[in-house]
Amino acid sequence: MPSLRLEKVSKHFGGLKAVDDVTMVVPPGEITGLIGPNGAGKSTVVNMISGVLALTHGDILLGDQSIATDRADIVARKGVGRTFQNIRLLAEATVLENVMLGFHRRETAGVPASLLGLPAAIREDRKFRDKAHKLLARFRLDEFANMEAGNLAYGHQRRVEMARAIASEPDIVLLDEPVAGMNDVESEELATIFRELAASGMGLLLIEHNVGFVTRLCRNVYVLDSGRMIASGDPQTVIRDPKVVAAYIGTSVQ
Repeated sequence: MPSLRLEKVSKHFGGLKAVDDVTMVVPPGEITGLIGPNGAGKSTVVNMISGVLALTHGDILLGDQSIATDRADIVARKGVGRTFQNIRLLAEATVLENVMLGFHRRETAGVPASLLGLPAAIREDRKFRDKAHKLLARFRLDEFANMEAGNLAYGHQRRVEMARAIASEPDIVLLDEPVAGMNDVESEELATIFRELAASGMGLLLIEHNVGFVTRLCRNVYVLDSGRMIASGDPQTVIRDPKVVAAYIGTSVQ
């Protein structure tokens, strides 16, 4: 699987440098962390990678191919999945139906075939339904398959969104604060799933305020502050860096 590389990436809004000259690598088969205080530019980085925001300058590469100017739908088709800080589910659709939406990148039968109920479309639907059930089992959601997503508890809704992001079988997945609002038990269950995904060869970029969660999972951590990269390296070295401690204004990051 390819790595994701950001090379001197910047995003300026007028005179405001939301992200300035950021370079980082998300290798396949690893969980890479991105942390920083509120307003550091983490979400801007995610939105640039996923094609939601245009770069001011720099480049973003998936393997040897630049995706810096691609639209969000093209970035997704090329192999970059993502979740969002604010959950984006179809509340009245079932959990299974929400996850099946993630297979759009893999569809081959086409809309006309689906509308006409042709055999190819029926076979594809059955295949995706089976895969969706397996994903639900992996995310410990199989018992909720036929429940409306909007009726789930917050933590379970987050899992549904993650399962949908993984359904497209991305090479890289961007996890934007995936354990926000979860208790320790829920967080550790997700940590196990993230390790399994990395072990399968997928590259994960974990953007989190829960620094302890990041340091337990990640081999390499990057730290943003005011749009600039102030530290990177192994977690224990990074969280003891004086610049990182100062960025969190004395808040413990251990």
